[in-house]
Amino acid sequence: MYASAALFTGQRPPERSILKSIEKVLDTKFLLIAAGNVLNESAYGALYETAANGRAELWTVPNAGHTQGLFVSPEEYRSRVLAFFQGALVEADER
Repeated sequence: MYASAALFTGQRPPERSILKSIEKVLDTKFLLIAAGNVLNESAYGALYETAANGRAELWTVPNAGHTQGLFVSPEEYRSRVLAFFQGALVEADER
């Protein structure tokens, strides 16, 4: 991930792990989507969910490869993502 950022921007991003980033941004909610067919992806998702301390929801898409959730379960993907945006963005803006 850091190598891609450096390649596309020409700048090296700060060396901070995903876990540290999640722990640091206390006012941010996360929707974590894991691929059910990728070894350890759900386990890492659970680790990130725990680091978010109640600010994250983990959905493991059964029978999906990496980034394939939209194609494997399009209706559920749409429903979950829209519900997340509704709660995290729209309702937060109304408070």
